[in-house]
Amino acid sequence: MNKNNRVVIAVFTVLYIIALVVMTADQKQALEEIEVARKERIEVIRLEQIDLELRIEDIKEQYKEIRDLYIRQGILLDDVRTRLHMELFEMEDLE
Repeated sequence: MNKNNRVVIAVFTVLYIIALVVMTADQKQALEEIEVARKERIEVIRLEQIDLELRIEDIKEQYKEIRDLYIRQGILLDDVRTRLHMELFEMEDLE
């Protein structure tokens, strides 16, 4: 091999190594960007989960309040029904 061929091969080898380094750096940057995006998505999901948990707790509280209201109304209705029956029986007894 003559000296010119060696120089050309050396230049191409250096260019090849530079291209590999650049591609590796680009891939590393792309992987870092993917990792950042993944962490952001995880954070969004975590915040949505917290929001859903708070909404579930709110709905549970509303359910308890409505249940208690129905129970109180049921007791009140039962009390009214009992009084009405007692009054009807008293009226029948008076007749």
